[in-house]
Amino acid sequence: MMKSPAERIRLIEDSLACWVYGWCSFIPLLGIPFLVLATRKFHQTRIEIENEWNPGSRYLNWGMILAVLGGLLSLIQYGLVFVGILKSLA
Repeated sequence: MMKSPAERIRLIEDSLACWVYGWCSFIPLLGIPFLVLATRKFHQTRIEIENEWNPGSRYLNWGMILAVLGGLLSLIQYGLVFVGILKSLA
């Protein structure tokens, strides 16, 4: 079923929000909440799109890619902090 213009605008805005959250997930050691927000926004938007065309799909997909990369970066940073703490205790 064809979505109304207002619904399409919301899908584009949600796609852009996912992209922004993806970029924010790169904030060192504080990006995890943005990873969660980007993942949630990605899945909600994908469910709403169904099989329709989304002009903001590039932003949606890149937002999820950036969020995953930011999450991996945060995981590495947490690991390095943990190793540093262990070395300082030994």
